[in-house]
Amino acid sequence: MKKLSRKSSKTTDRTTAKTTGTDRNSQQFLSALADNLPLQFFVSFAGFLFLLNFFWESLHGLLYLDHQVMPAGSYVPMMLEMAGYDTLAASGFYLFMSRLNNALIWPLTLRNAALFSSIALIVACATEYVAVHILHQWAYRPSMPALFGIGIFPLVQLAATGLLGIFLASRITAVTIHSSEQSFRPHSR
Repeated sequence: MKKLSRKSSKTTDRTTAKTTGTDRNSQQFLSALADNLPLQFFVSFAGFLFLLNFFWESLHGLLYLDHQVMPAGSYVPMMLEMAGYDTLAASGFYLFMSRLNNALIWPLTLRNAALFSSIALIVACATEYVAVHILHQWAYRPSMPALFGIGIFPLVQLAATGLLGIFLASRITAVTIHSSEQSFRPHSR
C-alpha cells in the first residue's frame, strides 16, 4: 500500500507541476503580450486606420456619382472594402517610413509627418487620376471640390487618416518615442 500511495503522490506532484508550469508559461506569454508595445501599437494603428477610413469613405462617398442611389446592401460593403484597402495602403506607408527611420516605431516629427504625407499624396493622386480619367471607374458629382481634376477629399484622405491613426495609436498605447535614441518607452503616468 505504501508503494502505491507514493506512486500516486508522485504522479499528482508531477501533474501539479505540469499544470503550474503551463499556467506560468501562459501567464508569462500574456504578460509579454501586454508588455509588447509594438504589437499593441500596430493593432491600435490598424484599428484606428480602418475606422477613420470607413468614416471618411462613407462621408465623401456621397460626392461620387451613383453612390447616392446605391442600396445600402451594396454601399456599405463597398465602403468596408475601400476602408480595408486604405488601411493596407497607410500601413504600407508606415512600414516604408519605419525602414527609412531604421525603427519599427518612429517619432512623429515634422520631417517624418511631411514625408509620410508626401508619399500618401503621391499615391492618392496617381490612384485617383488613373481611376477617374483613364479607367473611368468612378466619377465625381459637381459638389466634389477638385484640384486638376482630382477630388480633394480622396487626395488628402490617406495622409490625414494615416497621421491621425499614428497619433491616436501612440496615445492609446502610451508610447513616447525618443528620436535621438530611436527607441520607445511607455509614458510615465
